[in-house]
Amino acid sequence: MINNLKKINPEIKIYSVNDPEFARYGKIITGFDSKDLITKALEINKPDNGAAYTASIPELEAADGFCTLQNEYYGGMDIQIGLCWGYNVMLDALEYHKCTEINIAATDMLVFLGKLADIKDGVFSSDDVMAFFVPAGTTIELYNDTLHYCPCQTSADGFYSIVVLMKNTNGPLNFTPIDNRIIGHNKWVIWHKDAAPENGFVGISGTNLKLNF
Repeated sequence: MINNLKKINPEIKIYSVNDPEFARYGKIITGFDSKDLITKALEINKPDNGAAYTASIPELEAADGFCTLQNEYYGGMDIQIGLCWGYNVMLDALEYHKCTEINIAATDMLVFLGKLADIKDGVFSSDDVMAFFVPAGTTIELYNDTLHYCPCQTSADGFYSIVVLMKNTNGPLNFTPIDNRIIGHNKWVIWHKDAAPENGFVGISGTNLKLNF
């Protein structure tokens, strides 16, 4: 899979999360049993087109592993388990949170990543994006200074990514921020100009990367 992605996407730096290059962005979590979470996630129908995200899904939060994730990986802090799933092949935007994010790949997927420190004068160059293939069944932790956004599908079947975050992350704001990068609780987003919504903070320069598969 990854060799084919590299071959048909020569303009994108593609690695596996098993490669040492991933250590700058996050780590693979081993020893966590994600089978029940993945089974329940795959029972949720994909959108007809595009990608969807729901921050908190009761069926996933009732699955085996919730307490382990909350206690062992978030130190007992309240968490939420949601899902990002559907169809996507574009970079479009990058976001970050003031906490780490755990992603469980229920299917093969690819993530575009960057580092917060590489934002210069409010702008991040897409030349600094690195892409990582995440095999189905893999659990990864993205550090809180890692820029990320919607995963990309690696086949016509779309993708499923289980998303674990501190509770209320990505929820609606109850205040009006001065910084228009803040679009949700604990959610800072910078957009490429080709994908930015009205009033969205345009902070990605260069090409809006597209993954071919």
